[in-house]
Amino acid sequence: MKRLFRQSLKDSIKGLRFAFETEKNIRIHTIMFIMVLILGLVMGANTLELALIILTSGQVIVAELINTAIENLVDVKVYGAYHPLARVAKDVAAAGVLFAAIISIVLGVIIFASIVLRNGWILEIL
Repeated sequence: MKRLFRQSLKDSIKGLRFAFETEKNIRIHTIMFIMVLILGLVMGANTLELALIILTSGQVIVAELINTAIENLVDVKVYGAYHPLARVAKDVAAAGVLFAAIISIVLGVIIFASIVLRNGWILEIL
């Protein structure tokens, strides 16, 4: 049983490595996640706010990984033919990433605006 888990972990790491090496957007999302997390720590985000930043940023990266898997699977041509629905599958997967990113941005704005207001920094800006 341990062998199966260990092999699954190795396969997952290979998949993650492949995605990071081949997909620019995953690298961009990861860099943005690190920057936003650091900003949250510097600005004094509380535990719940940090958890929400991690969750929402993580969902974008997960969506991007799923999108990468779908794109690669769809690119496999069955019997040498490329089905028109392949484009639909890719577009819908990309829309999932876009929606996750929009949710992440909206939540980030809410979190960081509340931190600014809670600390009275808005008065210093004005």
